[in-house]
Amino acid sequence: IFMPVFEYGTLEQGNGDQIVCDKCLFIMCSNHGAEKLSLFKQKTIGFNTNEEMRKLKKDEIKNIFADKHLRPEMVNRLDEIVIFNSISTNDLKKIAFKQIVYINSYMKENEWEYKLDLKEDAAKLLALLSYKKGFGVRPLLRNIDELIRYNLAEKFHNKKLNEFSLIEIVTKKPYKEFKNIENKDELKELIDFRIKKNL
Repeated sequence: IFMPVFEYGTLEQGNGDQIVCDKCLFIMCSNHGAEKLSLFKQKTIGFNTNEEMRKLKKDEIKNIFADKHLRPEMVNRLDEIVIFNSISTNDLKKIAFKQIVYINSYMKENEWEYKLDLKEDAAKLLALLSYKKGFGVRPLLRNIDELIRYNLAEKFHNKKLNEFSLIEIVTKKPYKEFKNIENKDELKELIDFRIKKNL
């Protein structure tokens, strides 16, 4: 589909009608070549500003990107390739805090008199549990749903939460005692809640 679009700026439908695409901007995202690109050092998440990476010739980056995934004629029609740094456990921890802020805002908008307080060790646990090279932030969002949202929904349904409650998200062990645990199920068991009444 993309070959005629990139070559002629048009896309022909089955009935013969043509869609003009010459004023369109196409942005495609991919993880192809991520393992090779990850060999370059990075300090932050986001658009890559690493000098060593920037010195790579454009053709070399295209070869990494297209290795066994795209035909050369397709790669040659890409105007630009932008490198985006992968996520670290520290990035995931920061995102976990932001997700709790989002949940608190949602509850406030819906006049639910609860507030979540994510403690540092719990954020580190979520990051440790969610980090998987090349998988981005989605595992973290799933773990927040499973370990926090669903647990709190169950407590609310079973009337274990009182109105005006401050709910602290904590861990059953300090970080130094679980940081080397590799068993994901064991890590999940360490998430806990402290419920304080009369917020």
